[in-house]
Amino acid sequence: MKNAFSVILAFVAVTLASSAVHATAVLIDVQGDVGITASGSKLTATIGAELADGSVVKAGEGAKASVLAQSGELYEIKGGQSYTVGSKAGSARSTDLGSGITLAMREMAAGGEGPTVHGMVKKVEGPKGKLGGFSGSGTALVGTHPVGTALILGPTVTFRWSRSVGDLWQSPAIVIEDAAKKRLAVNAISAKAKSFKASASKTRLKKGAEYSWYLASTKGGVNGKTARFAFSTLAPVEEKRLAEEKGRIDSLSIGADGKGLLAAQLFYRYKLLDDMVKTLEPIWARTKAPFVKKLLHNGYSRMGMMSDAKKYE
Repeated sequence: MKNAFSVILAFVAVTLASSAVHATAVLIDVQGDVGITASGSKLTATIGAELADGSVVKAGEGAKASVLAQSGELYEIKGGQSYTVGSKAGSARSTDLGSGITLAMREMAAGGEGPTVHGMVKKVEGPKGKLGGFSGSGTALVGTHPVGTALILGPTVTFRWSRSVGDLWQSPAIVIEDAAKKRLAVNAISAKAKSFKASASKTRLKKGAEYSWYLASTKGGVNGKTARFAFSTLAPVEEKRLAEEKGRIDSLSIGADGKGLLAAQLFYRYKLLDDMVKTLEPIWARTKAPFVKKLLHNGYSRMGMMSDAKKYE
């Protein structure tokens, strides 16, 4: 369990490194009258606010706040209490959510994902073939789900793409392949369709494996293919671990947005990037927090959905 929270907190650390003033903590929860003072100035206490060392968070009577530090500790500040970021002293109660941030950050940086002065990843590449189109098309057909993300495999799976094939192909179909590009399933689709839903057995998907899918014409064989769109499925042991770790977050005494921020980063740890951005979108709509904006940019970029990522630059 600590291992997963180490990766979550490493992601927090990488994102916080982007602040104009180097931040070392993020405000995860605000309930009631909470004030923040930094370098002599008062800041608005909102979910996702990034805090540098020396920032003071104070909760008024009956209020409450929680601050997640890079150290892996969640500080809970109750009514009448205050907490100074970077300090272990004070009346705020702390809960250790994990350690090993330095090692995790090194691993991320080695993969070209370390922090830059702009706070985004050093190098982001979408799934190979993400921008592919198909023969005779004026506009590229783009896969929108699942693309560059992991799935929790349920009874059914839904595939979606940006526009219909139309009358360009005869006998259009969706083709699913395994990691070795072995064809697992060829399922006919409507020329007007922009999605396809089928049982996991019909698509021959299993848990804990990597796959790709594409659209093609099946007239005279499989041809006229779009680009391949890669995805993966969680293994049973990962599903179990995820449920346990999500349960730990749910048990924390913080608000829904705070739990959402932590859950989104837990989804990141399991490469459930589609779940991650879906969790963050409503939080962004409510808070407009730069921290949340950076996480959304990161998630969409990793899925190769650059037009969506651009909204959060």
